[in-house]
This record gives sequence, C-alpha cells and structure tokens, in this order.
Amino acid sequence: MHRSVVTSMNGPRAQSLMMGGVALGVLYMVGFSILASGTFAHAPEQIAFAITLDLTVTAALIAWWFGVRKSQLSTWVAFGVFAWGVVIGRLWVPHAPLRMLIAVGAMAELTTVAFLVLRARRVVRTIRVVMRSRDPKAR
Repeated sequence: MHRSVVTSMNGPRAQSLMMGGVALGVLYMVGFSILASGTFAHAPEQIAFAITLDLTVTAALIAWWFGVRKSQLSTWVAFGVFAWGVVIGRLWVPHAPLRMLIAVGAMAELTTVAFLVLRARRVVRTIRVVMRSRDPKAR
C-alpha cells in the first residue's frame, strides 16, 4: 500500500471509523444469525422486536459513538444509520413490529422536514442580507 494510505489509516479518526464499521457489521451479523436460528421460532415477536430495536437504536448509537463523537462526522450520519435500520427492519425482519417502524419512520420524516424548513429560512435570510449589501440603492 501507498505510505499515505497507511499513515491515514493509523490516525485516531480512521481507527474510530473502522471500529464503528466493525461494530455495526457485528451487530447486523449477530442479528441476522439469530433470525436464521431455531431460537427465533420459539418467540418470534419478542425476538423480532429486539432485533429491530438493535438495527435502529443500537446501530444509531454505535454510529454516533464511533463516528460523530470521536471522528467529528456530521450528526446526520447517525440519523442515516437509524433510518437505514428502520428500512432493514421493515424489509428483512419477519414479525417486525411494523406499527412501531411506521411511527418511527414518520417521526424521522417529520424531523427531517422540520430541519429542512428551518435551514431554508436561514438560507433565505442570508441571501436577502447579501442581496441588500450588493444593492447600490441600499447604500
């Protein structure tokens, strides 16, 4: 490997991101292993709920801990992992609590739209200030 690649992989940020990726991979592999095992047949609703909770909340906490907190990634990374967990839980987990996933998905969607509206208001305000400062009549 090239020396700069090796050097960048040894930094604390890269190590934190790699650990987060490994932790997410292990979480997903263990969850899907439990789904494929015979244990799932004994209590499918409870196990499906637990795995869905892991794919959404626990995965988002792992992404926040290793990505956002330690590597200074955007908070949206954890939110994206959470949304991905909702999608995966809905599509791949049999007996998943669909009402909970739909409610969580709706709350996530409302949060995103509210954030975008607030962000758009700030952008419009900034554009107006810039346009006024460039207007020769305003001076």
